[in-house]
Amino acid sequence: MHLPSFWTTQDLSMNDERNLRIAQMLGDLFWSIDDIGHTPGKDHYHPTPYNRLAWTDQEAWLRTWFAAQMNRRGFKVSVDEAGNQWAWIGGVPTPQNRGISLGSHMDSVPDGGAFDGPLGVLSAIVAFDLLSEEGWKPECPLGIANFHDEEGGRFAIACFGSRMKMGLLTWEQAISMRDRQGLNYAQALQKFKSKLGSVKRMASHSRALGTFSDQEITDAINKSAAPEPHLDDYDADRLIAFKQSIFSHTELHIEQGCDQRNLNAPIAVAEGIWPHGRWCIVMHGEANHAGTTPMMERRNPMIAFAKLVLDVQDISKRRKVRATIGKVIVQPNGVNVIPSRITAWIDCRGQLERDVKGLMQEVRDLAKSGEFDAYPIAVHGEPDAGDLPYDCDITQESWTRSTTFPDAIRQSLVNSVAASVYGSGNRKNVRHVIPPTISSAAGHDAAILAEAGVQAGMIFVRNFSGASHTPIEFATPEDCAYGVRAYMGIIKDFSKRCIRGDNGMGAAR
Repeated sequence: MHLPSFWTTQDLSMNDERNLRIAQMLGDLFWSIDDIGHTPGKDHYHPTPYNRLAWTDQEAWLRTWFAAQMNRRGFKVSVDEAGNQWAWIGGVPTPQNRGISLGSHMDSVPDGGAFDGPLGVLSAIVAFDLLSEEGWKPECPLGIANFHDEEGGRFAIACFGSRMKMGLLTWEQAISMRDRQGLNYAQALQKFKSKLGSVKRMASHSRALGTFSDQEITDAINKSAAPEPHLDDYDADRLIAFKQSIFSHTELHIEQGCDQRNLNAPIAVAEGIWPHGRWCIVMHGEANHAGTTPMMERRNPMIAFAKLVLDVQDISKRRKVRATIGKVIVQPNGVNVIPSRITAWIDCRGQLERDVKGLMQEVRDLAKSGEFDAYPIAVHGEPDAGDLPYDCDITQESWTRSTTFPDAIRQSLVNSVAASVYGSGNRKNVRHVIPPTISSAAGHDAAILAEAGVQAGMIFVRNFSGASHTPIEFATPEDCAYGVRAYMGIIKDFSKRCIRGDNGMGAAR
């Protein structure tokens, strides 16, 4: 048995031997990928960050690892036109032979944590392994998904892969996007193939792939690169057929907040997702020398940016939304050069769409009023507010409306989790007999599927730190074991419902 760095200080003594076995199996899988994009520190009480951005060398290793693991278990692995990996066993679903799927993502934000994403994929693998040990066989196609670029690290669009697969991000929009290096989606895919080649050269000496044969690694690499994008891949009939092939999708994720900790609930069911969006703001100025340019003769967009940060903070508090400016690009970014251009992104979320959109409308109104223009500029020693060009451009890059998961699948998840987790006979320090339902202010792939008409839902594993997108996010081995048990119950329950065509959930729209 191996343990990943974040669990080495944990006491694995548990009253429930089954939970201990699950935690050990999950720990082995986490250990095998723990050094990908991560260097464990010497002090395990202060976790170090994980960097696994989409289409990087680190994600090449993760995608190859996922394909190798699933191939070895007898799953048929494929990559769709959006870059998502799907592993199916018991057949590939069709509208006439529908299947159920589980899964999440494996990419991270810069300097992220160990659980956000991978927990939902690895837990699905362990759930399948345990059911197989019990002699369980798929009654309908069973899929495990690894969604591509959920964090939006490459093209600044969260849930890029699921949006593209579900048609919420069009082929024309996707192919026109550029990353920081100016590469579009097709070029990024092509460049990623060379990263997979480096995985093959080093695989035999790695922790993640060292137990796989050369042929297994070659096969896995072939199931890790996305196909070349073509407009024909986004045919409306194909999209409808795919959605009608999925009876249900369930995503497990570490909670990104404190609700479950406060409720003393190891597992919760998602009620809905707050509306949220991202906006890009470009502020123009004029580059000049930091020493020779008098203060009153500068067009410095950094001053405008500082006003923007403070205004967004004030509006957020008044409207009771959560707005963040966490990414900024300064040009030309020299220590002794007045900036010529500031590009910043606003991420805004709230319980009500009108408040989120209201914040951005206020920002636009301030921009139109000249609040963010790069003044002052001196004419004969006096500030001039004359006919200077409009200096602030605002573009909406993504928008996800408020998502309420369908009543039928939400209640089905509540019932399944209640039976498999809360009715397991070991409810030590657990306040509930049924799992609570909570809303999330974080976006997820399952919400994108639900928005597109797929019967999708979510379950959350308690996060003891309450923090997310940081190395200090944390779930205990026992809580993660309960998450696997929830997945096991969902697989058995939803498989039977799928065969009967009885979920109260109906077909996808």
